[in-house]
Amino acid sequence: MNSDWLSNLSCDTEKTDELVKLLDAAVILLEGGNDNDLKILDMSHDDLMEFIKERGGEKSRNNSESQESRPQIENANEKENTEKKAAEKPAEKAAKKKHRDTYSSGSDSDSSSSGSSSESEDEANQAVAAEEKETKKDDEPEVASEAEAKVNGKTSADKDSEDKPSEEVKEETIKKEENSESTPNTSEVAVDKPRPFHMTLSIFLRNLAPGITKQEVEAMCKKYPGFKRVALQDPQADRRYMRRGWVTFDRSVNIKDICWNLNNIRLRDCEMGAIVNRDIKQRVRPVNGIVNHKNLVRQDIKIAAKIIQNLDNKWSIWDNSHEDKKKTVKKEEPPHTFGLQSKNPVLKNITDYLVDEGSFEEDELLGETKEEKKDGDEVTIERDEELLKVLDKMILYLRIVHSIDYYSGIEYPNEDEMPHRCGIMHARSEPPSTNQITNSGLTDYMNAFEQKIKQFTEEKGKLDDAEVTKLGRKDPQAEVEKFITANTQELAKDKWLCPLSGP
Repeated sequence: MNSDWLSNLSCDTEKTDELVKLLDAAVILLEGGNDNDLKILDMSHDDLMEFIKERGGEKSRNNSESQESRPQIENANEKENTEKKAAEKPAEKAAKKKHRDTYSSGSDSDSSSSGSSSESEDEANQAVAAEEKETKKDDEPEVASEAEAKVNGKTSADKDSEDKPSEEVKEETIKKEENSESTPNTSEVAVDKPRPFHMTLSIFLRNLAPGITKQEVEAMCKKYPGFKRVALQDPQADRRYMRRGWVTFDRSVNIKDICWNLNNIRLRDCEMGAIVNRDIKQRVRPVNGIVNHKNLVRQDIKIAAKIIQNLDNKWSIWDNSHEDKKKTVKKEEPPHTFGLQSKNPVLKNITDYLVDEGSFEEDELLGETKEEKKDGDEVTIERDEELLKVLDKMILYLRIVHSIDYYSGIEYPNEDEMPHRCGIMHARSEPPSTNQITNSGLTDYMNAFEQKIKQFTEEKGKLDDAEVTKLGRKDPQAEVEKFITANTQELAKDKWLCPLSGP
């Protein structure tokens, strides 16, 4: 409200581009964007599409570079492990040889001292033969490696000289990854560039069984890159309680490939019928230009203020703290007025525009009387820019904060989960000619619109326990006990019969 976004903005079809830009800016901020990301709204459509393609190419390049660096690190780790094994083999050989010598000497001394020399010698010979087999197995890989080196024209010294830089290669690859995160050529540049949060691609799921949950659809779609969110419709009785769904992805993905893959998947034996969802063609749509008349504008200000106050109270927006609530509950509630009990800046000084003004005393003193217009008289559309500026702020507040399109009288439920947040909005068209509007036409339009928007103006209060009891609320536990006693028969001790289940 304090920025320059609303200074020259009005809810007219002539300002379609500015309205779309404002809605996109709201989406970017809702997605976690900042002022730098808002710069993308100044790009033309062609430049924006080229920027998205470049951004998608950078993502694929970064993924390929990370995949290429992984084999280098794995090769370096394998070389390091082979070097460690080669260094450990001489020590193992020396230990085995020492163990064999001590065992053979001990067996000789035992055979000379004891009478059963032949048995001890056989055991010693068997142990020595087993150890020699193990040493031969350990020596075979070294001999094979030396033979391969000779065939390739390389000696063991050359091989050692080649193995030494493996650690350096590993360090270099790790340094490259660290530098890639810190250098301005990769991630920092991507952060500095504006991010197109408001540009998305989506897939429409035509058929979803009632038992399929949102978590199951999310788990299925998270496997694909660029996944953002899932929106599911409530089960429809006229469609055999089947549901519809929308899956939103980033703009840089290949949405047709993902749609093809989803068509080949059956979720709980249900064909989802995936279809690529198109972008909204006309985001700002016109309404009857009769709403430009100042009498209708003043009535719209009253209705919009009532709706804002009700919804702000419902969701505790611009409300006092919890301690202030306790204090206000004890005191007597003040009379219900427009804007006076709200801290919403949109409703500030709203009563200045809700009261009609006229020089009735002067007309009475001068003896002038204004004839009241009849129903069949033509009406000239009078446009009051000051009143329209106040109303436009309220209309935009309802559209962005509460997802209510005022002029169409529609609330968009679950808009945060849909592919296009703040997608559609209705605005005023040009005023019609005077010979088409009569006074009765104005009153009929006012009455019809009041009935249409009545669901938002009526404040739905909550009933206390005493009132609910008077209306016939029953205690669940007491009703359960009554049902059990009425439908059970005691045949014996701890033995009961339920007549409802049969004899």
